[in-house]
Amino acid sequence: LPISIFVNSGKWYCEFRSNAAGDEDAIGIFTEHFDTSESSFYNGEFLALLGGSLYYSSYSSYGGSDFGSGDIVRMKLDLDNKTVGWAINGGSFTDVNLSSYDSHSAGEYWTFGVRNGSSGGDGTHNISVNFGQDSSFAGSETR
Repeated sequence: LPISIFVNSGKWYCEFRSNAAGDEDAIGIFTEHFDTSESSFYNGEFLALLGGSLYYSSYSSYGGSDFGSGDIVRMKLDLDNKTVGWAINGGSFTDVNLSSYDSHSAGEYWTFGVRNGSSGGDGTHNISVNFGQDSSFAGSETR
């Protein structure tokens, strides 16, 4: 499920909070061409963190930490320098260069989003998103 605001330049930040244990949610960025009705997780229009790996099309890399219930995944997207970064809770950001994954044209629009990684994209998500309006995630966080 992509967020409804797409951008093609600038620097952007958001936070996702996983609210339920056992979810197979993939958190990442979507291109403007992503088809939400498509059942395939590996379609090349979504770059996502799932199970400690970074997925794009059928390729996975990264080997970082996984996230679970109560964790906050922080994301930064820098379209001027073509990088995206993830950090879990208070950890350091792991940045990747979009040029390594992105075969799309310069100036293409991207947005943040969540997709189910275990059932072909279908399923229920229990994720809260913060774009700066509420760092407590509606009272769920007291840190």
